[in-house]
Amino acid sequence: MMLLVLHQQEYQKALEDADEKVQLANQMYELVSSWVNISFYTCYIRDFFIVIVGLLNEVRICELQISSSNSYSFFSPSIFESKHH
Repeated sequence: MMLLVLHQQEYQKALEDADEKVQLANQMYELVSSWVNISFYTCYIRDFFIVIVGLLNEVRICELQISSSNSYSFFSPSIFESKHH
């Protein structure tokens, strides 16, 4: 009878340990999943930023080409100045 009680206690302890390991595994899965999502979106945002910066550079280059070929730029204050100085 004493042996049966010891086996039941060991079995109960093994179940508790297994439950704890399952909980730890679930927490680890959630952390890794969160990290993967953050990593994915970080890369996505970085790529988006690179595209936006590239587009802004192209717009600036076009603006500089237009302003060098014209006597004024659309954004230049010279278009607001009177031609009768």
